[in-house]
Amino acid sequence: MPYLYHGKDIKSLEELAFLFHKDRSFFYRELKDGKLSSFLEEKDKGKADKIQRILPLSYPSDVFLFFCTYILNPHLEFIFRDNVYKTYAELGEKMLFSSPNIDALLLPIVTNSLLSRHMHFTGEDKIHPESYKRIVEIERIGSTDHEKAYFLLAYELSKKTAILYKGVEYKDLFNLTYYLSKSEKDLSDLGNYLGSSPLLAAYKEYSKEGKAIETFLHLVESLEREERALSSFLERRRKGDSSLL
Repeated sequence: MPYLYHGKDIKSLEELAFLFHKDRSFFYRELKDGKLSSFLEEKDKGKADKIQRILPLSYPSDVFLFFCTYILNPHLEFIFRDNVYKTYAELGEKMLFSSPNIDALLLPIVTNSLLSRHMHFTGEDKIHPESYKRIVEIERIGSTDHEKAYFLLAYELSKKTAILYKGVEYKDLFNLTYYLSKSEKDLSDLGNYLGSSPLLAAYKEYSKEGKAIETFLHLVESLEREERALSSFLERRRKGDSSLL
């Protein structure tokens, strides 16, 4: 028999799974309270049993719904919370949009290894094994440094090679730094930020700047709040002194 949702007969697990992200709180309660159990068992006992096994686990509601979604329909695009991402690149761009901060609503994707799980559910791990291996590696980094892993995943998925900062794209590190030096009052704090930024730590692995960025980051780490030294570096670099690189 069909499952009745707001007066509409839902007849398949595939149709049901797609509805989860549209009414998250409702379906979370329905699953947790066992109100979907009979319908799930009638349609597919094996899938119903898989959901039953994860019910006692202490996943956040959105993560729990994510797993239930792909147990019922492993062919769906990446869906998390209210959003459907047509491609992984679209997800990566969304993650980068919040930089230099992380988007707390998207962070569970990293901390719960949802990308690699989605690739496994959909078979992408077999189609693109090298990409899958890299995603798993990034998620492992997330177990000890979730902010760096967040930006690594954002760059890996988006394929961006520029820096995004507060919605603006900068072609290289110098352009970003020069902008910040003119907008920030405390250049010593700016030096500390640049040296420890998880955004820049991830950018370093995907940029086209090569050794220039390694040299720059090493310099700001060694400045230790030396305002004059940082100001001098920026001025000389603006004038094109390539010896700094």
